[in-house]
Amino acid sequence: MATVTAIGREGFLGQAGLLPVREAWIRIATAAARVSMTLAAWHERACQRRQLLSLGDAALKDFAASRAEADFEGGKPFWRS
Repeated sequence: MATVTAIGREGFLGQAGLLPVREAWIRIATAAARVSMTLAAWHERACQRRQLLSLGDAALKDFAASRAEADFEGGKPFWRS
């Protein structure tokens, strides 16, 4: 004889089954957003450093930076702030 299982308001898995799955997806989405934001910041930093290295001495003088300071900042890896 077949057994009938009642499905309540919580659904088949109940709150205990659905909540951890939902929380896991939220954590995955949050981690993906953080990775995306970090990659975007690194890309922007790399572009700014390339532009800084391409400036002439007159442009650097406009904002009181020397060639040595520009070379130091422009030579840093993109992951360092």
